[in-house]
Amino acid sequence: MTLKDEFVRELKDTYNKSLTQLPFSKYSNISIGAGVATFILSFLAGFVLHVRILETSLLMRVLLALILSVVVTLAVEMPILFYPHYKASSNKNRIDDGLIYTVSYMTILANSGFSVERMFDRAAEVEKNYVIKQLLSSFLTDISVFGFDLEKSLTRLSEQSPSKVFSRFIDSVKNAIWTSGELKLLMNYQFDTQIQNRKEKTESTLNSLMFLSEIYIALMIVTPIMMILMVTLLSALSIRSNAFASTTILNSIVFVALPFMAAGFLVVLDTMRGAD
Repeated sequence: MTLKDEFVRELKDTYNKSLTQLPFSKYSNISIGAGVATFILSFLAGFVLHVRILETSLLMRVLLALILSVVVTLAVEMPILFYPHYKASSNKNRIDDGLIYTVSYMTILANSGFSVERMFDRAAEVEKNYVIKQLLSSFLTDISVFGFDLEKSLTRLSEQSPSKVFSRFIDSVKNAIWTSGELKLLMNYQFDTQIQNRKEKTESTLNSLMFLSEIYIALMIVTPIMMILMVTLLSALSIRSNAFASTTILNSIVFVALPFMAAGFLVVLDTMRGAD
């Protein structure tokens, strides 16, 4: 398997775990089309711009236009390629956050004598976590619409899940069906395990949030204030010709750097603990 095939396989697997409704074939076509269109348009725009503002050779203009088009194309393609990873990570956190409630409800159903299919059906009806609800609905669709047997449907559900915790839970259910067939003990054990995992995750999240809060204060409050003071003092001590440069730096800090840093922190927080 070549490096390209490996990259496509991993991207497709991540995209499937992002649970996006758009098929992967259309996503790949959009990604390729956007990259090609961006490269061509940015090359033409860069070439025309360099012809008008630079007095240099044709080869140098072409090279500069190529460099500009590559940079712009990467700037467009990176968010498109990163989106499945971000979405899969967000779905994973949502599943991990809500799985304890799903398992607790399934434990009640299992102790009441429900079969696996009926248990998943009832859980899908009352599930509030839309990611888990989507996975459970996909499992029921495989059985009722596509006619897959229980084992294959559970296997597909485990492979589709972006959460390893949820996948292990589904695998344990599948193993219990084909060994003892007893779900009561398994569900009680899974519920106790989820309680313990939630305690450990809460402690880890609190520690991470404390660390991020210190970084946030240092980068978003202290550093901008120090930079603004330094630029202001330097502009006051320098000649007036540097006033425009100082104003540009201040505007860049306030209107460009700070919003991008704030957006980065939001992405980190959402990736780390998921949205409620």
